[in-house]
Amino acid sequence: MGILYLHVGTHKTGTSSFQAYLSDHVERLKEDGIAVYRDRVRNRHSTNCIVTANSVLRKGLRTVARRSGILRPAGWLRCHAARGDLLRFLMMNSKQSVVLSAEALCFAREPSEMERVRKLLKGAPHQIVPVLCVREETGWRTSWFDYLDRWEKNSILDAGTGTDNVREPWYFDVDAIRSFWSQLGPLVEIDYDAAVREESSVLPALLRAMNLPLVASLDSYALNRRAEHVPSLQR
Repeated sequence: MGILYLHVGTHKTGTSSFQAYLSDHVERLKEDGIAVYRDRVRNRHSTNCIVTANSVLRKGLRTVARRSGILRPAGWLRCHAARGDLLRFLMMNSKQSVVLSAEALCFAREPSEMERVRKLLKGAPHQIVPVLCVREETGWRTSWFDYLDRWEKNSILDAGTGTDNVREPWYFDVDAIRSFWSQLGPLVEIDYDAAVREESSVLPALLRAMNLPLVASLDSYALNRRAEHVPSLQR
């Protein structure tokens, strides 16, 4: 049985750099028995699997992708397509480890979303291992709000209210994220701040957490760059 590593974020913890590394080395990782799942976003492959994440998130949630018009809440047909695409990929790579990275998954908190996650993964011939990266809340808040502010001028929808608004305190409830994803399998957690202090980057810790080989220097991925693998999400 292979392992499906679900990298669920959180945001602002080196996810773009990690996804850029995956994107740059998809074929090389394949040679080492690691299959990287990618979404189709505006006719381009993306290692930031926002389409897959969007298929399980509650319809009222106002993510950046939804507010800016990149995605709409997924209806039945889109959810069905997302399940089909992922299951086919997993069956084709049933004996390999698979990595699926989507920091938008950390928005999921409600029982109805867990039902959709379980439906998405139903039939997967893999052990599921969620991977969560967390950081100290003050720095997390500052970085997250700065990111949201930069996208605000591109928004065509309001920010929503309550648990649909990603600026509200619920978003930073790490215990709720842990509780949600632990329902699927043994949760692996990385301390972003400790990793950066010890190795100047969170990427080595992320690679180790998912048993990914180091196939290239990480120097060019040390900073959170605007990765080419998600052009439609970059400003």
